[in-house]
Amino acid sequence: MTHPFDPEGALDAVRAVVAAVDPDSGRRRGLWSDESIARGLAGHYGTWAGGWLYAVQEYPDSGTVITSLPPSGIGAGDLDAQARRYTSALLQWRAWLEELAGAFARLAPGGGAAADAGEVVRLRERGVAPLVTLVVERTQAGGLWLGTCAQALGWFFEYTGLSV
Repeated sequence: MTHPFDPEGALDAVRAVVAAVDPDSGRRRGLWSDESIARGLAGHYGTWAGGWLYAVQEYPDSGTVITSLPPSGIGAGDLDAQARRYTSALLQWRAWLEELAGAFARLAPGGGAAADAGEVVRLRERGVAPLVTLVVERTQAGGLWLGTCAQALGWFFEYTGLSV
């Protein structure tokens, strides 16, 4: 992945975002919304860091890539509990992105750069089945796995250099 990330410092960074005041609402982000936390993390780390928001689903058979989250602490306004929860989501999201990046590199070395269109199509054809399998394994084919699969395949197609 091209965006540097230190997982050891993630909890401190997330704490700072959770405790910060949301410029849109004037309230502490942790007491406002998941969306404001996602925006804050994207502002801190880059746009990749906001993607966890749409991958969080607290039902075990949902088919999302983030499966195990600590309690939110929202009812009690416990900012530290919220920071642990958001850090868990961020770390799981980053692990998924790194897993996909590794799969892309194995399935299409060089990402299709400088390859002719026919070779890119062959890279795609060889890559689709392993990526679908990876998504199914990661999401356990729960109810929302199709969206995760479509996203992963779309990213792979972008990586190979041809439009979808």
